[in-house]
Amino acid sequence: MSKAPVIAFLVLALPVANASGSDDDIYVIVVKSAAIAANKESGAAWDFPLVGTKALPDPYVKAWVTDRKNAQADYGETGVEWDTLTPTWNKDLVKAKLWHWVKVEVWDKDVKYDDLIGRYHFPLTEKRIADGSFTLKFDQVRSIHFELRRDKQARNDPRVILQQPFPGPRSADEVTRSPGRRDAVILLPGLDLRDDGDSPAKPRFVDWQGSTSPLVKALSRHADVFSVCYAQTSPVEEIASFPELRDAVGKIKRLGYDNITMLGHSAGGLIARHFVEEHPQLGVTKVIQIAAPNGGTKLAYWGVNLLQVPKDQERFVESMSPGHRAEVLKSREKKSIPASIDFVAAVCCTSPTSRGDGAVNRHCQWPVDLQNQGVPCVCLTGSHNEVMAHEDCLKVYCRLLTQPQPRWGTTQVQQFAVSVR
Repeated sequence: MSKAPVIAFLVLALPVANASGSDDDIYVIVVKSAAIAANKESGAAWDFPLVGTKALPDPYVKAWVTDRKNAQADYGETGVEWDTLTPTWNKDLVKAKLWHWVKVEVWDKDVKYDDLIGRYHFPLTEKRIADGSFTLKFDQVRSIHFELRRDKQARNDPRVILQQPFPGPRSADEVTRSPGRRDAVILLPGLDLRDDGDSPAKPRFVDWQGSTSPLVKALSRHADVFSVCYAQTSPVEEIASFPELRDAVGKIKRLGYDNITMLGHSAGGLIARHFVEEHPQLGVTKVIQIAAPNGGTKLAYWGVNLLQVPKDQERFVESMSPGHRAEVLKSREKKSIPASIDFVAAVCCTSPTSRGDGAVNRHCQWPVDLQNQGVPCVCLTGSHNEVMAHEDCLKVYCRLLTQPQPRWGTTQVQQFAVSVR
């Protein structure tokens, strides 16, 4: 295996205006891509030959931020890029302020014990902020390039908000479990286009997440109901990795439920999917996707390119375009939905013969990658947003919530796929 130099890039982006920054400015560290030395420091291969013929590493990145008092201020990590010396993540990793210290670790994922590829500490200095980029080299990471992006979101603005419409309404500080109730459901909304001038960095709930909505009333007969909303300025796969989302699910899990279901509409279904793929151990036992653009939607592409989307919301919307979804799924092709978690896709169409629900084509709601995993599917009639209030659809959601949703066999998938095409 060649020991020729390889290049790695961790990227942060920074606007030109006021480049020197101030003590109160916050900067986002975005991990773009990396490249790893061909072998470990000892000369050994990164992986066992039986695992892959080239024995390439499976890199991922962790980062910690500490403030001027040496207290931890932030943490983040990427997903794993499999079998490559040049991984690409394209992920907001952590946020830091001037003179905060950042510790970056690059790891090789293994079956039992992960291998440390490299570790480095550096301060976020005025010069680095003013330059907007800098390059480091350490251990088996041959070179790492950083850039900065000033965070437009106010320091104290939450990226994720939790509330409990039933029993409730209750805020995140007052969540409770109904006596004897074993099941909980978490509602995740999709795109909330901020064409009213409100900032997409501000999480806000949609109508069907409230305590008086038909959906909440129907589900509350079977489970305690929680609602989550989130800032819509990042790609959906990054939102799924927000520490605040993990904290919200953890708060619900600590109430002692046996079963926790994520019910996600549209983009919310993608977030639910990536959440359980990344965090199968955090307590979610079932995912119900509704009209989720797993394969993308052309409306997202055209909305951004025809300037129909607020500038700050473009990254969120673009992450649902067919091209972006194809890149994400390719980078995650070895990451499957955990077999221990029930998963079902509700495919929505305006009529039994229509190609989709007016926003997402039916074949993109239940694409081949889900079919190959045996993910079951149900068909619903209604437009993209109508399905969250239609009485017949609500009955289906209650059934999916209360009944097991085991994986389908090949024959059942093939039979159903004919009707979805």
